[in-house]
Amino acid sequence: MITFPLARPITNPVDQVRSTWRALRPQQGAVANARDAVRAAERSADQRRDAALLHARACGPSSWTPLDLPASASEPPSRHAVHFYDDEAALVAQLSAYVGAGLADGEICLVIASAAHLCGMQHSLVLSRLSRPQGRGHLVAVDADQALDGFMREGWPDPELFDATVGQLARDCLDEGLPVRGFGEMVGMLHARDQLAAAIQLEKLYESLHAEVAFPVLCAHPALGSEQEQADVRERVQARHTHLAGAVGR
Repeated sequence: MITFPLARPITNPVDQVRSTWRALRPQQGAVANARDAVRAAERSADQRRDAALLHARACGPSSWTPLDLPASASEPPSRHAVHFYDDEAALVAQLSAYVGAGLADGEICLVIASAAHLCGMQHSLVLSRLSRPQGRGHLVAVDADQALDGFMREGWPDPELFDATVGQLARDCLDEGLPVRGFGEMVGMLHARDQLAAAIQLEKLYESLHAEVAFPVLCAHPALGSEQEQADVRERVQARHTHLAGAVGR
């Protein structure tokens, strides 16, 4: 006897579509849930960024306190502020807010800082989502030790080398035609190394450069020594600045 295989039953196309839809529904639901979770995370990150930016702008140059200048002093071309700190984390927070606000406003941020502070700043900017500059603004980060090596000769700042390195870097930033803000801590680093005379000379070079380039500059100085020593340094350093920057959040 010859046998033939049983023919497959003819399936209603509509029933087939419904069956396929029921099989795919759990997978589609999981994809939708994952998409919603990503969108929620993005909204939360955007909210954190908005809050961080609002805080950063509130702690920016507009919040710096003017210092009493000698009666004979001319009107400064722009703000040259100093921030005294005794906590590394607080300094990184200050620097991150200062740079983050500048990047968000499309500025060039020229930062000359220690490797540790640069690393902390960049990590903080990424976490707060302030590392994304607007327009053509960008970060110019320079290791302070490498910068010092470029113009220090036998423990003393060479004016011509300073102008050819730090000075030219500042002018290059201005040549891009965007607003610029700067940060530096090389003077404070020399103070910390007990190179007081060299620190004072470097501050004079910075003062001359600042009169030429005329953009906001924030300098950082660590609190060192006894209370009297700190007071002496503070008085001497403030005499060469136009504003005092308080700690972030204060």
